[in-house]
Amino acid sequence: MNIPSHSPLRTWLLGRFSISLPEYMLPNMPQFLFQWENRTPDNDYALAYPISLNEQPYADAATAKAEWRKTVDELIEDKQTSFWGLAFHWDVSKLFDVPAYLICYKKNALFNFHIMLQRPECLMHLIGRHGYYYPDTAQKGPITDNILRILAEFYRRYRPGHATRSGNVFHTCLGELHDVVVNRNEKMSVLFTNKEKNLLWGVDTSINYWEEKEEDLRSWMGRLGGIAGAPSSRMRKLPHLPNKGFESLEKRGNGRANLTLEYAGRIGDPCLPSFSMGLTKRFAGEMDAFRDLWEVILEHFLPLQQKKTTS
Repeated sequence: MNIPSHSPLRTWLLGRFSISLPEYMLPNMPQFLFQWENRTPDNDYALAYPISLNEQPYADAATAKAEWRKTVDELIEDKQTSFWGLAFHWDVSKLFDVPAYLICYKKNALFNFHIMLQRPECLMHLIGRHGYYYPDTAQKGPITDNILRILAEFYRRYRPGHATRSGNVFHTCLGELHDVVVNRNEKMSVLFTNKEKNLLWGVDTSINYWEEKEEDLRSWMGRLGGIAGAPSSRMRKLPHLPNKGFESLEKRGNGRANLTLEYAGRIGDPCLPSFSMGLTKRFAGEMDAFRDLWEVILEHFLPLQQKKTTS
């Protein structure tokens, strides 16, 4: 395995960041996971939130309808046989203007409203998690109608492609959401690999609502330094971000290695979220090229928006 030293880069807009990776690094996930958590000022859950919007690439766009139908049937069968069980399901295509099917099922103490959408560019899972208060029950009626309305309004903020690079825009892997009001949290998880799947890069982001600071990362690094066998670590400045992140290198057997970076975003600001980034190689040798690739990725990791958009 060789890590090409001068591979052309491809830029991706993901979440609140512009990310450039070598062209040989491509998305490698069954679904791209994005979540919004919205709470009232008294920290109670808002109706239908948290909401997840998960994009699932088609195995073959020519069989999109069959893939959508198969996924719907599998979800219904799975929930019917689960411990908690299926509450109800029906077609909601008219509400979403694309083939769409609602499946409501219980998970622990909550009901999930899982809507499967057949979009031109991908299968989309739109999931709302909070709906009923005791003694309400999961059924057709005003509460369910209101949940569907909230999910439909959220979905209408979605547009395919990445045409917008400013303003309050959250980029998914295949599209973008406009003017999403965030008063609690939004999360993203993506993974990229090379063709051989022995070189992996991924990032998880979330808004810094726990008020974590650079000093907290520095303190963690100090504690880690006292543990035998701990990875080598340092605080380092990032090219396009304020403050420093906590970087660590862990070498494993057979030449495997992990580079990770933890960063504390601006408190309560979705435009500069906290993130955890990692680059892994699963083969021997190439440590210099591995480090060089890491530096290239950090050099091209840029925030897209500067203005705080939290309501």
